[in-house]
Amino acid sequence: MLQVIGALHSHPFSIATNASNKGYRKIYSLMVQDFDAKTGTLHRKLLDFIEDHKEDAESIANNIKSVLERNGLNVKDITSYCADNAPVNFGRHNSVFTKLRADNQNTVLSRCYAHIIHNTTKKFCDVPPIDAENIVTKVYGHFSIMRIEAQCFDGVR
Repeated sequence: MLQVIGALHSHPFSIATNASNKGYRKIYSLMVQDFDAKTGTLHRKLLDFIEDHKEDAESIANNIKSVLERNGLNVKDITSYCADNAPVNFGRHNSVFTKLRADNQNTVLSRCYAHIIHNTTKKFCDVPPIDAENIVTKVYGHFSIMRIEAQCFDGVR
């Protein structure tokens, strides 16, 4: 497990998870990010890898809380939760997000735009040949309004 830098202990941070399958094993990475206004530095840190065979919202949320606690971080300081767009992460009634939000009403969801773009591209490949440049330009225009980092679209223009 990596050590968390001291700056994270004193102010809000965001978390991000991503699941990966290795055979019959489901492993989640847990990342934390914060911004230090005094130094103008953005800190990103991999906290841990979590193995979770249950893959349900309760189990994932409890594992996240446990890792945060082991690293001296408080759930009440989470500003946002980012994960892929699976129902287990962002379902309306029983999801990891709702479990984390129960401990901190100020937590906001941050959907993974890389997954949205990936899924859009995947569906796009099922469509008969059309003007791809026009479609990519329209997708870029739509997502740029949502303040997605321009690096997702390097080389598109």
